[in-house]
Amino acid sequence: KPVDLNKTVSEVDNILRHSIDPRVIVKTSLEDELWNAKADATHIEQVILNIALNARDALPETGGVIEISTENTEHKGSITVDDDDDEKNGTHEFVLIRIKDNGHGIAKENQERIFEPFFTTKAPGTGTGLGLAMAKSIVEDHHGWIELDSEEGKGAEFRIFLPRAIEKPAPAKSDDDKDNEEPITGELLRSRAKTGRILVVDDEAAVRTIAVSMLKYLGYTVAEAADGQDAIDKVTEAEEPFDTILLDVFMPRLSGRDTFKKLRETGCETPIVVCSGFAIEPAEFAALTEDGSIPANVSVIQKPYSMDVLANAIANAIEQDELEPVA
Repeated sequence: KPVDLNKTVSEVDNILRHSIDPRVIVKTSLEDELWNAKADATHIEQVILNIALNARDALPETGGVIEISTENTEHKGSITVDDDDDEKNGTHEFVLIRIKDNGHGIAKENQERIFEPFFTTKAPGTGTGLGLAMAKSIVEDHHGWIELDSEEGKGAEFRIFLPRAIEKPAPAKSDDDKDNEEPITGELLRSRAKTGRILVVDDEAAVRTIAVSMLKYLGYTVAEAADGQDAIDKVTEAEEPFDTILLDVFMPRLSGRDTFKKLRETGCETPIVVCSGFAIEPAEFAALTEDGSIPANVSVIQKPYSMDVLANAIANAIEQDELEPVA
C-alpha cells in the first residue's frame, strides 16, 4: 500500500537517537515532496534499522556520523511489475533511501558477499550476519533493490530503491464505515499490552534493538541478551523472574532450540515467544522435551514482525499458560 517513507525515516531516527551512543550524530535529509512508495512500512523500517545499526558498528570511536536521506528518482530499464513475472521496459519511478556513514568501510572482497545469509565480518560469536540478508530479501520482495558503495577507510553508502506507489482514488466511505474504523495507534497497542519483564534474545543488534524499542514503547520493562548462553545467564541470575522471553532461533554459541532446552532443564517454565526469519512451528520443539510432546508456553512469530503482531504475542504469552501459534 502507499507509504510515506519520510514518516518511516523519522520514526527510525527517533529509535536510533534512543538506542545508540549519544556521541554518534544521526542526520536526516528528507525530500519535501517525496512520492509515496509501494511498501510495508514496518518491514522497510526494519530494513533501515538493520543497515543503520550495522553502520553504527563500523563507526569511529568519536565523530561517528550516520546520514539518512530520501529522494525521488527514475530508473531506465526492465523491472518486474506487480506480483507476477511480467517485465516492463522504459523509465520507472522509485523512492530512494540513502544510508551513509563515515565508518571504516567494507573491503572490496567482502562487498559482493555482504548480503549473503550467515556471512559476517564481525568477530566470532558476535552475530550470524542474517540482518543484511533479511534486509535484501525484504526489499526484493517489494520489487526493489539495494546498492552499496564503499571504500576502506572512507565509510559506506547503502541505497534502497522502492517502486513509487501510483495511487488510485479511494472509494468514498459511508459514515458507518468511518464510525467502525479502529486504527492501530500507539494508544490502542499500549492498551493491549500487559505489565511485565521481557527478555529479548537475539544475536543481531539491529533486530534486538527494534524489539526492545517496540516493547519499551508498549510499556514493558525489557532486558536483552546477545546470544543463548547470555540469555541463560540472565535468567538464572535474575533477582525476579521474567514474564516472557522473546527468543531467536538462529544464533552463535547456543541456538534458540538449545537455549530452550537448557532453560527448561533448569526448571524455567517462563512463556517463550520464538521468532525466526524462517517458517517454524512449536511442534518443532517437541523433540526437545522428554516425552516428545509439544512444549507448553511456546508460540511463534515470524520476522520481520509488526508492532501489532509483537504486542499480541507478548500479551498472550503473559496471560495464557499454553499458547497456540501466533500468526
